[in-house]
Amino acid sequence: MQRRPVVLVHGIYDDAGAFDVMRADLESRGAVTSAVSLSPNNGDASIVVLAAQLSAHVEALCARHDVPKVDVVAFSLGGLVARHFLQRLGGARRAERFVCVSSPHRGTLAGHFLQNAVARELRPGSDFLADLNRDWSVTAEQLEVTSIWTPFDAIIVPAHSSRLDGAHDVQLPVLLHPWMLTDARSLRAVAGALGL
Repeated sequence: MQRRPVVLVHGIYDDAGAFDVMRADLESRGAVTSAVSLSPNNGDASIVVLAAQLSAHVEALCARHDVPKVDVVAFSLGGLVARHFLQRLGGARRAERFVCVSSPHRGTLAGHFLQNAVARELRPGSDFLADLNRDWSVTAEQLEVTSIWTPFDAIIVPAHSSRLDGAHDVQLPVLLHPWMLTDARSLRAVAGALGL
């Protein structure tokens, strides 16, 4: 049986290259990976727009590999992009596992430092987050969900905003937000969540 591809979804100001280290690690464990580059990556477009790009990427990937489902690993803002895809664009029927890494499920105070579309959606208490969190439990029941986060995160403030209801919760003492994509403990945690 062909292994489900793992779709990697980056955060703000990043692109697919942000996953170079994690991608190499996952592939060394036998995974087939596909990292998406969302555009624009600077927050000027709504998460809704980025999620549509993710949806198109997943559909094309499923067709190319002739598989019905993928696993999704999402970092930071990518976790909210993935959630909109899963919850609002029918993505839950296309995903088996969802692994989010340091994603601001309840928002981040850092959203107040920018004045663009994504920043407004990232602010604690935003309408966007309230909508996603209102019925997340319905989607969570359809997937294997893991949330990996660090209490030392200075980008996701407060850091516990990365905890996600209904998810297997993995807390790691990684010192910096971007290191969650390269730290050996995080790489092991992601691989474990994917069954690798």
